[in-house]
Amino acid sequence: MIFEKLSLIKGEQAKEFNFASKTLEGYRKKIDKIDENIIKLIEKRLDYSRRIGEYKKKNGIKIVDLKREKEILDYRTRKSRLSNDFTKKLFSIIIKESRAVQI
Repeated sequence: MIFEKLSLIKGEQAKEFNFASKTLEGYRKKIDKIDENIIKLIEKRLDYSRRIGEYKKKNGIKIVDLKREKEILDYRTRKSRLSNDFTKKLFSIIIKESRAVQI
């Protein structure tokens, strides 16, 4: 093992560290894949937001709909197992970007 060769960690400790590193690397790869999926889903959501913006413009509807935004924040906060604060921050950012692509 590389750590044994470098004399940083010896014997069983090196084996344990190598196993932990592989596990850590495996978890990180899974997180990377999840991050890719999150980005793809947000891109898809923003594409629909653009379409909604076009519809609103054609039909004389205001871009900002505070009632709808509040419904989204309230619903997502209730349904999420994440903290209320985090969920509200996350969806506030998503809503803000959705508004921007509708203009």
